Amino acid sequence: MNLLEVIIWKNLVGVLIWNETKKTSTFEYANSFIRSEIELSPIINPTSKKIISSVQKLEYSSDGSLVFNTNKGLPLFISDSLPDKFGTELFSKYLEKEGRNYRDLSPIEKLAYIGNRGMGALEFKPAKHKQTRTKILNLKKLNELSISLLKNEPVANIDDMANLFHIGTSPGGAQPKVLINIDKKTGDIYRGDNLPSKNQDSWILKFNRDIGLDSDKERGKIEYAYYLMAKESKIIIMDSELKEFENDYYFMTKRFDRIDGRKLHTQTLHAFAGMNFKLPNTYSYEQIFTILNKMKLDYSSKEQLFKIMVFNVIGRNVDDHTKNFGFNMKENGEWNLSPAYDLTFSYNENFNRITPHFLSINGKNKDFTLNDILHVAEEYSIKNPKRIINEINQSFLNWRKIAKDLNISKKTTDYIASKLKTIPYKVK
Repeated sequence: MNLLEVIIWKNLVGVLIWNETKKTSTFEYANSFIRSEIELSPIINPTSKKIISSVQKLEYSSDGSLVFNTNKGLPLFISDSLPDKFGTELFSKYLEKEGRNYRDLSPIEKLAYIGNRGMGALEFKPAKHKQTRTKILNLKKLNELSISLLKNEPVANIDDMANLFHIGTSPGGAQPKVLINIDKKTGDIYRGDNLPSKNQDSWILKFNRDIGLDSDKERGKIEYAYYLMAKESKIIIMDSELKEFENDYYFMTKRFDRIDGRKLHTQTLHAFAGMNFKLPNTYSYEQIFTILNKMKLDYSSKEQLFKIMVFNVIGRNVDDHTKNFGFNMKENGEWNLSPAYDLTFSYNENFNRITPHFLSINGKNKDFTLNDILHVAEEYSIKNPKRIINEINQSFLNWRKIAKDLNISKKTTDYIASKLKTIPYKVK
């Protein structure tokens, strides 16, 4: 396969062509899409007659394994549709069952496997797999399968593997997660690799990744606690729930790219502005504010970003990389900052102890002061920043009560409490 059509809302965006010899993809916007004046990538690849070339570069990790660079041999706004760490590992295992090697697939072939089930609104034709509304009967079994995959253990049940492949290769990130549609009346759970029916809502459900810590099974509870604190902090975030299934608790959140049965075009900050999520200590919150101004987004977007910044600092969410911020575009071409997501404690003792924030504030990636926060507020004209800081700080002062209500263990509660950067006084 050397050619693929890129589609959005049943309209042809353009055509991707793969040159196997040069390991290069070329993309050209369709004339009809150029006339629409819709901008799917207004900063990096604005709509034009220019042919966009992308080279697939191969690199080697510290353990000698082969990895691909972050644009994956595609224009960034398209490469966002391909999976990240967990999805890639799942993709690779699935292909093994088909007798194929993930590394042998061109970027275009990988997109063909994504087809029309990816995050956001971009679709790719011809697609290799059809969608289905098959009901998921056992989430726990899929969670166990995801853990087996991460541990490189053999997988016997082909049907379970197929289910997990179809709903687990589209979401980004390193943590195992799946796309599901839930019937609002019956609570029945269906594969979420298709648009929800009239009586369904679309959700992302996160499994509890097993990395050998006592807190592994509490990850869902921890993220749900952070969701409650984010709501208390008046941060715009999608409705979320704690799903109990056979004595395990999973965090799940409604998808912001599926609204009223329609798809929204989405881009991570990584793809939207070319800010590489694998380059820590390189970018700043101030750069994101500048992008909001460049896109002429309204004041509420800047206040939302400021709240997220303060929340991440106080809550010790040091994993504030550029794929944990996003932008949504409506069908009329209007862009907005995405609702907040992945707001949780960076829970790996070694990681959290030695690693600074991915994004800097006032030139610093750690040891932030109140003056650093207020400097950003002043620079970007944030109204009532001290009130915002006090509200967010108060939500984290409630951490122990919320943790107790959710039956989070005392050890986990105490550890997180010891890491929080709460302010012991009211900012005036």
